[in-house]
Amino acid sequence: MKAVLAAAALLCSLATGAAAQPWFTMTTVIDYENCTADAPPYQSTTVYFIVDLNYFVDAITAVEFRIAGFPDVPGDVVITQHWETPLVIGTPGYGIALAFSPALAGPRCYLGRVEFFVAAADALGDDYCMEYSESLGSGRLLVVDSEFNEIDALGDAFVFNPVNWLNCNFCPDIVSAETQSWSAVKSLY
Repeated sequence: MKAVLAAAALLCSLATGAAAQPWFTMTTVIDYENCTADAPPYQSTTVYFIVDLNYFVDAITAVEFRIAGFPDVPGDVVITQHWETPLVIGTPGYGIALAFSPALAGPRCYLGRVEFFVAAADALGDDYCMEYSESLGSGRLLVVDSEFNEIDALGDAFVFNPVNWLNCNFCPDIVSAETQSWSAVKSLY
């Protein structure tokens, strides 16, 4: 019985901690969660980049993240970035840091938008998924609060041309789900 109570307490603390962390999201409608969009050829699709502070942080002075799966198809997809600050270091596909002065107030902070103009019919394909991930430069996905504390964050995914997508929490092609990898995880316990 004590083991069950201890496990329940651990799960509650993990759930509470995860809910309190800042959460990065991508959407096509700035005031609504919509993590998918059709990206037909010869049209532009706008994706908004947002971080929800979840009342955990009152304001942010900086963020750092990477977008795993960010299109890197020169000529096939024309990408135009519009960030809410001129203080930008890096690229979304490797790692990008944005600094804000004055700080962006929460609970929902608009970081900017990126326009994806698809110039080739099959440039993105079905179920093309991008997701927030740790910067390859620092190894972190984070926000910096108004007192300059670095706070680890979580993030979700965005899917172009959804056909068989599962949800907006992760990209199936980026997160390994092979039998061998699950066996390796199971062997740890």
